[in-house]
Amino acid sequence: MTTTHSITVPPDSTGKKVRHERLTDVEVTTELNRPQTGSPIIGKTSGATGVFKADIRAGSIIYYIHLTVGQFETGEILWDGATDFATVVETSGEIYTATMHVTDPDQPQFIQKVDKAGAAYATFPEGTPQFDAFGRMQVSQMVSVGEYYHIGEDQPGKYWTEEDGSGTVTFEANTSMIVYQTGTEQGARAARTTNQYHPYKIGTSQLAYFSLAVGDTGKVNVQRAWGYYDNLNGVFFRLNGTELEVVLRSDVTGSVVETVIKQADWNVNTMNNNVSSDFLLDVSKANLFWIDLSWLGVGGVRMGVVTPDRRRVTLHEFQNANAHATTYMRTANLPLRWMQENTGAAASTSEMRISCGVVFTESADVQYPGVLLHTSPVDPIKFTDSELYKPFLSFRPKLTINGKPNRIIGFHETFDWASIGNATLHVCIFVKSPGFLTDAVWSSSIVPGTMLEVDVSSSLVTIPKTDKPIESFIVGPNSADRILLGDRIEKSFGLPADGVSQGEFVFAARVLKESDDAGSPSASLFYTKYWKEVR
Repeated sequence: MTTTHSITVPPDSTGKKVRHERLTDVEVTTELNRPQTGSPIIGKTSGATGVFKADIRAGSIIYYIHLTVGQFETGEILWDGATDFATVVETSGEIYTATMHVTDPDQPQFIQKVDKAGAAYATFPEGTPQFDAFGRMQVSQMVSVGEYYHIGEDQPGKYWTEEDGSGTVTFEANTSMIVYQTGTEQGARAARTTNQYHPYKIGTSQLAYFSLAVGDTGKVNVQRAWGYYDNLNGVFFRLNGTELEVVLRSDVTGSVVETVIKQADWNVNTMNNNVSSDFLLDVSKANLFWIDLSWLGVGGVRMGVVTPDRRRVTLHEFQNANAHATTYMRTANLPLRWMQENTGAAASTSEMRISCGVVFTESADVQYPGVLLHTSPVDPIKFTDSELYKPFLSFRPKLTINGKPNRIIGFHETFDWASIGNATLHVCIFVKSPGFLTDAVWSSSIVPGTMLEVDVSSSLVTIPKTDKPIESFIVGPNSADRILLGDRIEKSFGLPADGVSQGEFVFAARVLKESDDAGSPSASLFYTKYWKEVR
């Protein structure tokens, strides 16, 4: 039995038909459970059956039931064979509703579409309006918090690169792409992860784009993956052999668990047939993939691709609300990662080519809420005539917080200072690799309860003349001021992607002196350093 039928209309009763839908209206009371769309409906007394389609609730409750077989009886209980729904008050019998289409007057084959909730699709010549992961319409207010492209350079310093066995990651200037290549042996791996863990702004959608091409349509014993993830948490696409998948990775249980959905099971658009797909997705060609998420612990994740005519299409959605007893992953502060590895012996050399990646916070305001913290010395720092920079405050991220990798992200806020003396100081902020400080003593107790280890004991920092500070300013003699260092992502600090190497932020200063200055200029510096931690 079908849900749509036709009625012949006189006088041309043998030739003219009007399409309609046949439904049974059943008024109910004493509702114990509300049926879901598509739930079977069974009369306990009559044995009549049907399928629940919708309901209206305006004073009384009326169920719309289609595919009805038999007649529901007044007073009987409706159920699905396991769960009671409600008691029948009155049934209308069959009602025939005309099925109408809204079409273009010149091209009637173009028909208005309506979704399962009854909402009409509205589009523009350029495509469907875009909405962020919280369902807010996008009006070009996104702000990038991480940009990765390779026009003329490899962007050194932005990535942690892994090359195992025959795996290589190389820059190709002609195409402005990064080529990931592995040989045929098991264990060969080529991977890159951004050092930046992109801070998630609470209540704001996080959106990432990836443009890339896999060198083939899939190969046995070869995995390629790209997405917003690390070893413990995140979401990503994966070409596992010849099977394209989407993956949600989480360690909220204490160990890493992956939820893997194969392409044939994607719940929005599989992109693998000519009937329901917008186009046939060919991963061997360059495509633009995207992922957006609303974390808040239980938000949704959407994963998709941009069509050749520039529309953003969702392929699969991880629906996390009302689905888990805990958060779906531990943090939304995550990097971008691209990876290719051999899980067994491969038939031939494999490659993957990466063009660009970008992470957006979908908000016009990128001020991150966080915990404002500060540190100040008990005694002033004394500077005398010298050509060397003297470190007076250094910090680095802790490796772990509560036994987990430290993924808190810090932002410089302000540096307040007062100088007493006749010297002018040049204050610089350097970011150094471990080993440049002399006599450093790292402590977690100077600013307890934070993401940082702090050093105030180092006597010297080795700074090559080619090194440039990320910030510098002049402190005049007998003066005081506040320097705004800003809530800027490029000057944020946190544990890099490898989880081992620690960048050290070093505040250092030296006395500025002309050769003909009389006397020995000196100054005592009082300061308070403020920063904000985004968790």
